Amino acid sequence: MDKIDLDLSLCNRLRDKINEHWHFSYSKKAKLKSNKNQEDDDDAFNCICAVLDRIYSTAKHLNSLDLSQSHKGVFALCDFLNYGQVLIDCITKIGNIYNVRYKADGDITSFGQGGIENKGNDEKYFIYLRAICSVHPVNTDRHPAYQGEELEWCANIRYGNHPSVQIYQSEKDIVTADYVAIIYRNDGKYSKKLPIRISQLFHYMKKRYEFIETVIAAIDKYNHEQINRLRNTPIKSPNEFETYDEYLKSLESEYKTRLGHLHYIPRKWRAIFKTHFENPELEKIFDDYKKEMKIGIERIRESLQKMECLEDDSLADPVPICDSEVVSDYLEDLAKAQSRLYPGYYIEQENEDFSFIDEPAPVLSEDFEKALKGLDRLFQEGASHEVIDDAKRYLSQIIGYSNYEWERTIIKIAEPKLGKHIQFDYRCNDWRMYLQLEMALWLLGKDK
Repeated sequence: MDKIDLDLSLCNRLRDKINEHWHFSYSKKAKLKSNKNQEDDDDAFNCICAVLDRIYSTAKHLNSLDLSQSHKGVFALCDFLNYGQVLIDCITKIGNIYNVRYKADGDITSFGQGGIENKGNDEKYFIYLRAICSVHPVNTDRHPAYQGEELEWCANIRYGNHPSVQIYQSEKDIVTADYVAIIYRNDGKYSKKLPIRISQLFHYMKKRYEFIETVIAAIDKYNHEQINRLRNTPIKSPNEFETYDEYLKSLESEYKTRLGHLHYIPRKWRAIFKTHFENPELEKIFDDYKKEMKIGIERIRESLQKMECLEDDSLADPVPICDSEVVSDYLEDLAKAQSRLYPGYYIEQENEDFSFIDEPAPVLSEDFEKALKGLDRLFQEGASHEVIDDAKRYLSQIIGYSNYEWERTIIKIAEPKLGKHIQFDYRCNDWRMYLQLEMALWLLGKDK
């Protein structure tokens, strides 16, 4: 077998384990500098990402190398030694980040080369092979376990079946090797012949590659330690803050620490509690909505505290909304309208900006006012869904899809079902239109 077969799914499993709780990986610290006296830890996430990419691409490249005795065989061997060490270094690096180290001492199960006074091992022997064959072929002097104190110079690497190799029939290790490195030393009359066996190289490389399993286990252990630590770190309750807004702001930080994302969600809640409606009926519904929100927020806080949030899909919705089937005829358009009304830029940016709450309401055109009245007439006449759908297309052409009135038109068209418990005020600004849509879906959800 002249090609190694490294299981690339192992690389993917490593990446998946890193991404499983990526925010813990993102905040990982490790000693990365070469200075051995370094005390401070560095951010390790960029290093982790670089290592993951290198491990996959290098393993894939090693799988492509054909070490058979062809015209490319010798250079494919050198390629294998070079990139094999890159792969080992990458796995060692990510292992060090998660505090696991490969136990190389005394292990000669791949090459069987203990070296001078048995001070060598497989790791040292592979590094020696790489140096003498490829990296420093005419300047190898740093591997005392295999060369003693003598300098070595590698003239070339020959195929094991080469006539110049086969003449050494009395040296079975040499004539049965796949490759032989011809090395000159000053302490010998004849050259030193170093046998290289593909099976041994593959055995060693697979052994070091499969250390990824140990790294995966270490990452999993680290992640569970972080989860347990956060479970035992209390999240402050509302009564520990002077204002409810300060409490919600603290939840932004908890989202970031415990989830690594969605930390803008509590900012949306903060905006909601800073908002009021001039319309008394809407304000009354809004007060009830906020009361239920507070109950839902406490449920979310409990989920965050127990770290159940890692599998919880409802962390963005403290109040239940209606089943999509209730407004299925308008679902796609309502989703677009909701997205366009939502002030995502303000809520999701790092800098706090609630100016959108009291932005002036748009001035509605005469065409739009006529459209509202025309739709009211169609509703009163009991027009079919097909007729309403035709009206929607016609109005979209007149009003324009890019106009702020388009979202209001869509809500108006869905009003027979959507407005069962709420009377929409279309003269509000976009934020309050968004909230009216949220409240309408919430009220419909309460029916169930």
